[in-house]
Amino acid sequence: MDSEHRHQLQKNDLAQASMKMASFFEVHGTKIVGTIAVLVVAAIIWAVWANSANDSQVEAWTALSTAIQSNEPSAETFGSVADRFADSPAGAWARLQEAELAFETGLPLMFRDREAGATDLERAEKAFQQVLDNKSASATARERALFGLAKTKESLCTGDTEPVIAVYRKLLQEFPTTIYKTYADERIKALETGGAKAFYAWWGEQKPRPLSLPRPADGAAAPAATGNPFGADLELPAPAPAEKPAEAPAQPEGEAATPEKSDEAAATPAEKPAETPATEPAKP
Repeated sequence: MDSEHRHQLQKNDLAQASMKMASFFEVHGTKIVGTIAVLVVAAIIWAVWANSANDSQVEAWTALSTAIQSNEPSAETFGSVADRFADSPAGAWARLQEAELAFETGLPLMFRDREAGATDLERAEKAFQQVLDNKSASATARERALFGLAKTKESLCTGDTEPVIAVYRKLLQEFPTTIYKTYADERIKALETGGAKAFYAWWGEQKPRPLSLPRPADGAAAPAATGNPFGADLELPAPAPAEKPAEAPAQPEGEAATPEKSDEAAATPAEKPAETPATEPAKP
């Protein structure tokens, strides 16, 4: 077969393929164009969403960083960030910070103001659970949330230790090599004893309250001659009577005492009376 004949066959094959392609587009052209248009629009939407999602993540991490670097970070500050970015990884970390700060504030209060301490611990318990429910939370955040939730439930325990034990066991199940393993094992063992249940039953009955100190009588009339600035009726001790000066010795009538004479009289010893000469016996 010479080259001219081979070239002619190739032209015929190309013509046939072009004719088939043309007929295919005549039948399916509208569908193909529509499909391409849908794909283009989908690509544009995905690009816009990716850019906006990235901007949202940057905003969330910036807000969390600002809360951490504030002069006095509080549970309320991190809770506000967590509310704004609830379904983001940064929001999960903000919620974890809220929970841990509420726990650190509430636990000491349980020993001196039970009502205020329980309020903070209940807030911590709710926030820890929200971290666990957040699908965007990282594994490290979940591990810390489980540990914090177990400690919070134990602090609020009133005798039934099973819910506390269940959280410690869940921590060990999800994170077998957790850094809290030794602590969790010890707490599970202790909480299973009757002594722990009896202690937490007693603990739940305690209701410590802050001391009520007497208030100063602001704006009240000044107390009259009591010497007490708080206005209380106090009995102050009577002042001791002043000592009387020693009385000077009486002077003889007709003689005025002068300081010089008095001093000389005190310094000069009394003179001896003159001795009477003995009477000589009569001579014979």
